[in-house]
Amino acid sequence: MIETFLLIIGAYLLGSIPSGYIIGRLAAGIDIREYGSGNVGASNVIAHVGKMTGIAQGLLFDGIIKGYAPILISRYVLEVDLWAQCAVGLVAILGHNWSPFIRFTGGRGVATSMAVTLALNFWIEMFVMGVVSAVGILFIARDTGFWTFVSILAFPIIALALATTAPAFPDSLSAANSLINKPPEFILSSVCVSAILLGKRLTANWERPSAEYGLPRVLVYRLLWDRDVPRKVEWTERRPS
Repeated sequence: MIETFLLIIGAYLLGSIPSGYIIGRLAAGIDIREYGSGNVGASNVIAHVGKMTGIAQGLLFDGIIKGYAPILISRYVLEVDLWAQCAVGLVAILGHNWSPFIRFTGGRGVATSMAVTLALNFWIEMFVMGVVSAVGILFIARDTGFWTFVSILAFPIIALALATTAPAFPDSLSAANSLINKPPEFILSSVCVSAILLGKRLTANWERPSAEYGLPRVLVYRLLWDRDVPRKVEWTERRPS
């Protein structure tokens, strides 16, 4: 029990390392929280530090190191229970979104959440959401923030639908069972992941909502488009005064 507790604390502290903030300071000499969306995630680093730098951060550090690797280690090396594996992933996202090292600000948690869900075998769900988002961006509205919102809502619904309607495959197809018939701990985790991501959207980085639009309107903007203003460029291109 103590080992599991220490594992979860370690996953939280690892997730809390503000990689985007550190990269912004080292690579560009800026506080990335004062630019664009104010998040320390990969998308903001791409916009204000560099494309390849941001991609490397999101894929390698925020994704593999923070989200994917800890769950695999907890499953195959430490062999902890399913609930502990899920807890490791969830606290990694929480730490990334609200890091105690930078006054509980952080990223949006998208890259870390994607890595966590893949480590928990939500491959089919991620594929479905990726296809829906790609089609939506290409043919309906070119706004990744909105389609991310749609994916966040759809994720636990798709996971639950597959788990309750899919047949049980024979032991020879155990891989299919692990991809479709998720244990209850994983299904609950999908709900928690979506709740964490929506909570981050609403709280942003504790910025005071703009008085120009009013609190209810700003909260709607945050929830649907992950910004405080109607036009995307007004948000992503912000600079310090």
